[in-house]
Amino acid sequence: MTGAVFLDLTAAYDTVWHTGLLYKLSKSMPYCFTRLVGLLLRDQRFRVHMGNDTNAWRYKRNSLPRCSVLAPVLFSLYSNNLPVTRGRKFIYADDI
Repeated sequence: MTGAVFLDLTAAYDTVWHTGLLYKLSKSMPYCFTRLVGLLLRDQRFRVHMGNDTNAWRYKRNSLPRCSVLAPVLFSLYSNNLPVTRGRKFIYADDI
């Protein structure tokens, strides 16, 4: 018997909590790497333009930078705390 679960991770990078990610990194990575990632995530700002109107700058508390090559790796580290089981697990479809 084989079972499979498929998850739709649409907008998954927008759900990454910065404090939680940095905590996980501090447990397994050197301080200098954790500090570097913290600097990458710090002070991300955005604003919305609609026609001639523009709102004020706002800071992001969650999400990874979309144009960063580290974003997929950081998301994997953030979401890779699955419980240990005897079954085989796959993180990405291309790993199969």
